[in-house]
Amino acid sequence: MDLFINKAGCYSCHHGPNLTDNNYYNVGPKSEDLGRYNVTHNEADCGKFRTPGLRGLNFTGPYLHNGFEVTLEDVVHLYNVGGNAHPNKDPRLKPLGLTEDEELALVAFLRSMSGTPPKISQPMIP
Repeated sequence: MDLFINKAGCYSCHHGPNLTDNNYYNVGPKSEDLGRYNVTHNEADCGKFRTPGLRGLNFTGPYLHNGFEVTLEDVVHLYNVGGNAHPNKDPRLKPLGLTEDEELALVAFLRSMSGTPPKISQPMIP
């Protein structure tokens, strides 16, 4: 939790009951997907996507808007190296300097927030 809040800085965007600020950011997507720009047509929104909530994230992979990061380890590493290059990348996204053990500890903390998977039954058609 200390890494999540302090050194990794995840809490700046992932906070509140659903662990999201519901804002849009560009973290350097690996694709040419225009993201929020497709809705606003504002150049400043190019490549921005909404901060996802982190509840139950063990059950929502692959990760990021496009599924390019397969595991939580991949996502944490992406943020640790400062995201991918993109001209509109959020300036707060910089290398974190986490050690390999700290990356693993952060992944373990993220997994701890998932609980048990929900049981969903197929609806009955009358």
